[in-house]
Parts: sequence; structure tokens; C-alpha cells
Amino acid sequence: MNFRLIAISILLSCGLNTKAQQIKTVQDIGAWLGIGVEFELKDKYTFSVLQDIRLFQSFTQVDRAVSELGFAYKINKNFKLASDFRFSLNKKKDESYAKDFRYNMDIRFKTKLLKKFGLSYRLRFQQLFNNALNTDRTLVGELSSNLRNKLAFYFKLDRHKPYISLELFRAIQIYRKPYFNQLRLQLGNEWTNRLGEFDFALAYERELGDNNPLNFFFAKLYYTFNFRRE
Repeated sequence: MNFRLIAISILLSCGLNTKAQQIKTVQDIGAWLGIGVEFELKDKYTFSVLQDIRLFQSFTQVDRAVSELGFAYKINKNFKLASDFRFSLNKKKDESYAKDFRYNMDIRFKTKLLKKFGLSYRLRFQQLFNNALNTDRTLVGELSSNLRNKLAFYFKLDRHKPYISLELFRAIQIYRKPYFNQLRLQLGNEWTNRLGEFDFALAYERELGDNNPLNFFFAKLYYTFNFRRE
């Protein structure tokens, strides 16, 4: 009898582990779609507004909806400081949406390597307040931070700027040493026209430090209307 109970327990345990592994999504495709407006306040100051949605599960569901306000200050032709404040609705595993708030602080650098070939680098500190506006939220473990390093190479061709970029995310959490938790690779093109800028890219994201990492492929499509001072 005891042997039967042990055998049943082992079988149930194996079944539950298999089910848990099946629930974990390891590959998906989606899209990021957004529209924004950028205003030049003075020669060196800009203000921006962005609204986007992010689709996952083969484009069938909305993973996140983001509203963002941004500010930037151009120090000189090479360096820029920027910050943005973001409110987002993030879909959780129980199909409900968390109301999150995030702010970013950036240092950006850009330089020409050749006449039409250049390099850009962005160092970003990102602070996320999970469930910041939920009335039933708890306070434990709700703060999460990332230090993000983004390196890009671009080529200017008339109104087009093809680029390739690689970004590494380094998580900063309470009671844990900082660790790399995500990478993002993008291959795209920025097209400037009379009204603004069109940004299209094919991108790949991968979780780091996970035994069953998510590999996410997505298309990014953004248009920004630019209003410049004469």
C-alpha cells in the first residue's frame, strides 16, 4: 500500500512539473505600435508625448498599453540628457491588468565615425513602481530597477537612417546582487519626412538568467510628429 502511495505521488509530481513547464512560454511573436508628438521648446529643449500598444501571443492580445511624457536637454552636438515618465497597463497571468508607473533617466551620446556612418550610446536608469495606482496593492517587492546600456550603429542616406542596436538590461533588486536579465536586438530604419519621423524595426528579445528563457520576436512601428521652432 505504501509503495502504491509513493508511486502515485511520484506520478502526480511529474505531471504537475510537466504542466508547469508547458505553461511557461518560451517563444512568441508580437508588435509594438505607437504614435507620438515632439515639440521643440527652445534651441536645446524638447518635450514629447507618446502613446503605444504592445501585442503578444502571435499578435492576438494586448500585453501593454503605455502613455508617456518626455523631456530632453541637448548639451552639445554629442551629448544629451533626457527623462520620461510613463504610465502603463500591464497584463498579468490572471488576465487582469496592473497599473504601473515608471520613470527613466538618460545620458545619450552620439558621434560620427565617418561622413555618413555614426555611433550612438544611451545609458538609462529605469525605476518601476509595480501596481502603483492599485488600491489593493502591497508594498513588499514592488520596486524594481534596471540599468540599461544601448549601443547603436547607423548610416545616414538622404532622409533614411538604417541602424542596428543592441541593449543589455541589468536588474537591480532588493536582497539580490545586480544581474543581467534581458537583451534586445533591433534592425531598423528611421525615415524623416515633412511631418515627422517614421521608425520601423524588426526586433528580438531574450530573457537572461532563466532556465526556460522567453524568446520574443516583434515588429516595431512608430510615427512621431515633429514641431520645430522657426
